[in-house]
Amino acid sequence: MIEIKPHRPIVPEFPQQGRKNLSCLVEILKLERRERRIEAIYAYTIRSYKDTVS
Repeated sequence: MIEIKPHRPIVPEFPQQGRKNLSCLVEILKLERRERRIEAIYAYTIRSYKDTVS
């Protein structure tokens, strides 16, 4: 059985530079997810439009 030491931080402490890079990465991921959502909405709209037209 693995012993869990509660006093050890679960999230590693990042130095300031690392933390900045991490937040940049988070921003990029957020943007990417938004882009994909927009694409999905766009594709869905076109599909439902085609369904109405045909």
